[in-house]
Amino acid sequence: MITIQNESLEIGYEVGLIETSLSNGWIVKQCFNWFIDYDGVQVEYAPDAMEVIGAEEIEEYSAEERAALDKCEWHTYDLKTEIYSSKYYRQAKKEFKESLDLYAYYGVSEKDFY
Repeated sequence: MITIQNESLEIGYEVGLIETSLSNGWIVKQCFNWFIDYDGVQVEYAPDAMEVIGAEEIEEYSAEERAALDKCEWHTYDLKTEIYSSKYYRQAKKEFKESLDLYAYYGVSEKDFY
């Protein structure tokens, strides 16, 4: 049975990397992007788009190998939780708030108040 030996999550400014080491020597890398909009944190993550280092010669994965790769996938909810606790989230949230034009958000302009 193939198991996860080590798993690390690196979160940068609007990007992230999940790196997982498996007991068979494979290293699985998964990249994702994230950003902040009016609805909060949005994550662009495709679990199937993973780079498997050490399996370049394999044409088709066995059931055991597919099961191990499935365990490497993260749910977007878990990624969002980790992003909220990162220092880059606070920076991105601040920049998003500074970029807002409050009048445009509510469908009015400054002239409506004079």
